[in-house]
Amino acid sequence: MDNNIPTFTPPVPTFTPPSNSGGNGNSCHFHHNERAVTVCAKCGKPLCQDCAETYQVAIGEYAGAALCYDCCQELVAENVQTLKKQRYSITINFIATIIGVIIGFVIGGPIGGAIGGCFWTFIKCFFARFFAGIKGGGFNLISIIVSFFVSFIIEAVCSIVRTIKKIASSIKHLIQTSGFIKSDTEALQNMKDYMEYTLIRSQNVGVDLATLMNEDSTLQNNAFAQNVLRNGEEQAEASIRNCVTSINENGEIIRNFAA
Repeated sequence: MDNNIPTFTPPVPTFTPPSNSGGNGNSCHFHHNERAVTVCAKCGKPLCQDCAETYQVAIGEYAGAALCYDCCQELVAENVQTLKKQRYSITINFIATIIGVIIGFVIGGPIGGAIGGCFWTFIKCFFARFFAGIKGGGFNLISIIVSFFVSFIIEAVCSIVRTIKKIASSIKHLIQTSGFIKSDTEALQNMKDYMEYTLIRSQNVGVDLATLMNEDSTLQNNAFAQNVLRNGEEQAEASIRNCVTSINENGEIIRNFAA
C-alpha cells in the first residue's frame, strides 16, 4: 500500500453571516440597507432618514432632536407611567373629598357636607378671617362673637363653591388623564407596528405588500400594514405623524398638569 497518496483537507470557511443586532456606523441601526444620516440624540444609534424624521419629541431635553425608535418608546412609556401616578393621586383626592362630604352631611346637613368636602381649606380660611376680624374690631367679647359668626357664614358659603369646584375639577382631570393614557398607549402600539412594517419591507425590497401579508403572519396582524392596504402608504404615514403630534401635545400637558 502506497503511503505517499496525498490527502485533501477542505478549507476553513471564511464567510461570516451578517449580524442582526444593528447596523454599523454607515447604516441605520434598524434598517441595515439604509444609509445613516444622523444619530440618536439620546443613545447614539445611527439612524436613516425615515427614523430621524419619524421619532421625535417637541419638548423636554431632546426637543427637535432625532431619536431612535427605542428611546422614543422609552420616553412615551415614561409619560404613561407619570399619567398613571397622577390618575392615582387624583382618584385618592376625589375619594377623600366625597368621604368628607358624606361625613360633613351626616354631622351638619348640606352646609356640613360642603365644609367636609374642603375641611382643611375651610379651617385655614375661617381662622384667618376670624383673627383679622378681631384685630379690626378690637379685642373684646362683642368683636370676637361677631367675627366668629361672620367668618363662619362667609367661609361656609365659600365652602359650597370650593367643594363643587373641587369635585368637578377632579372628575375633569380623571377623564382627561385616562384619555391621555389611552392615547399614548395606542400611540406606542402604532409606533411598534410602523417599525415592524418598515423592518419587514426593508428585508423584502420589491415584494408587494399584499404578497407579504399573505406570506407573513406578523404583517397580517399589523395595524399599519392594514392601513396601508386600505388607504395607501401616504395616508398611513400621516397617521403616524399624528401619533407623534399627540404624544408631544400630551407630554406638554403632562408637564404642566398639577394633580
